[in-house]
Amino acid sequence: MKKKNIYFPIEILYRELNSKLFLTSLLIFKNFRIYLGTKHGIDLLLDYKNKKKVREGIYFNKSVFISNKKYLDKVHKSCEHFVVLDEELGPALASPEFAINNRCLYDKRIKFFFVIGEKIKKKILHFDKRFSTCLKVVGWPKFDFLKRYEINSLRKSSNIIKRKYGEFYLFSSNFGVLSQEGLNQKLNFLKKIKQSKNYLIKKKEFIQNLRDFRNLKKELINANLKYKLIIRPHPSELFHHDWLEIEKKNKNIKIIYEGNSLPWILASKGLIHRGCTTSLDAYYTKKPIFFWHTNRNLKQTEKNLTYKLSNKINKFEKIDKKKIFKSKKNLNKIISKEIKNYNKFNSSKKILNYLDKLNVRKIEEFKIKNEKKPIFTIFKNFIKLIFFSKPQKIPEKFNENHIKNIISELSGKKKFSVKKIHDHVVKIESI
Repeated sequence: MKKKNIYFPIEILYRELNSKLFLTSLLIFKNFRIYLGTKHGIDLLLDYKNKKKVREGIYFNKSVFISNKKYLDKVHKSCEHFVVLDEELGPALASPEFAINNRCLYDKRIKFFFVIGEKIKKKILHFDKRFSTCLKVVGWPKFDFLKRYEINSLRKSSNIIKRKYGEFYLFSSNFGVLSQEGLNQKLNFLKKIKQSKNYLIKKKEFIQNLRDFRNLKKELINANLKYKLIIRPHPSELFHHDWLEIEKKNKNIKIIYEGNSLPWILASKGLIHRGCTTSLDAYYTKKPIFFWHTNRNLKQTEKNLTYKLSNKINKFEKIDKKKIFKSKKNLNKIISKEIKNYNKFNSSKKILNYLDKLNVRKIEEFKIKNEKKPIFTIFKNFIKLIFFSKPQKIPEKFNENHIKNIISELSGKKKFSVKKIHDHVVKIESI
């Protein structure tokens, strides 16, 4: 059957998949066919289309940050429309100016640039007024999914975690750098950025994050915890040996990175963080939230929405069970200033309405041959996994049954298919 195609490249599975699946659960019943996969997998589809000289569909990217303009040329050559929802331009930005200056690179081929609220829209327009032609305030699909946090798939995952680990508090890390080795890697990457001012801002932030982590490391090694603490490293923290050293020296601490963060939050007694968007998940699911900061003066930008939602602690022993929730009424007003209609759960519908207005060519589904990896690449990835990091980005092979179960629960419908067309891509459509 001929349908309109949408291409969803995903970089970090645990951060991006849920909101994309909520969108998908609406789109597939509006005559859209979804190709969801790694950037590499979606690239193979674009290459295939370019070879066949087929130009159709919507490329739905996670960012307008495309430093390689040749890649955008490739997208434009194979897709009719380029739209963006930047998951990282959320309310937890420690350096909003740097994020916008570095990520928001204008190109007239951007059809829609979806943002969560008026506040971030104003900042982007202050940076570059040309975005006024494509910026659309739609809220955050993340909250659409959170509305359904009690669906069976999440409950089952949460119950499995509870049975395995018992009672625990969860610490969601967002340091980004944990060691001099990690810092050097980040700085080498930043050297590629042309604006020297932005480079210095981010360098200063990374150095401060490393200092904060070292203070945290000392505290946790010596902490006399009366509870079990599970730490989830951030996806950008490539080297985990420092976390593992903490785990080795304090028997009440475990370092775990597996599955989506939401079931872990649901299974926990509460969330501890230092400016992470997972605090919004915890707030909505009525979990206690604690903001940890080392003994230094916080920058004003660090006192963002995630800070305002939380009880403040500078020692992990100071979690006060009596001081769990703040005034919900006041917090709802604060959240609404940054995230449009966050409690009305219609962000995905707004996005669907915009996409439905686009003139998109309908085509039959197409297939590409699976790709065999060279032996050298397999060996390289194995070495990287064993010695440097745990797998935190999207896996090469999708769990089709998991995707199908989630969409079925979200939509309440059964007449759709989830089919792997490549190790890196699944096709999702109604039948």
